[in-house]
Amino acid sequence: MTYLVSHTHYNLAKLLTIVPMLILAGCASSGEKAANAPVVPSPSSAVVSCSDPTCLLPQFLACAKSELKMPFMGNATYTITVLGLQDDNCGYTLSVVSADGTPVPGTNRQCLVPKNIITSDTFGHFFGEDGAPGKEGVKAEQDRIQATYCK
Repeated sequence: MTYLVSHTHYNLAKLLTIVPMLILAGCASSGEKAANAPVVPSPSSAVVSCSDPTCLLPQFLACAKSELKMPFMGNATYTITVLGLQDDNCGYTLSVVSADGTPVPGTNRQCLVPKNIITSDTFGHFFGEDGAPGKEGVKAEQDRIQATYCK
């Protein structure tokens, strides 16, 4: 699946294979080569503001406070906000806000998901990546997680 973020096309499947490798290999947030240091969310309470999914993925997997805002259909904005850990659960919200600033009915979700079941498949689910042929099992599991832990 390819989607448009600030006039740049991203292929989420490609991002989901590249980003974990970058995390394991290590890289600096400033774009410099790191000395074998993995990318980890900042321990501070500051919210990391992301403009593309590549930035949000490691933050989301670590359940670090962060937010992604990206253009959506009809001049709307798709926002994923990671609220952080609450006990052993990760709190996050998903929303679509129209160009006039009003929430699009039926698009807002508040989730509190056990951190140990959050994976890159959960992240991919936000973008419909699991709708591809052969991903029916992944989609069913992510639909179950969403139905159980999101309202």
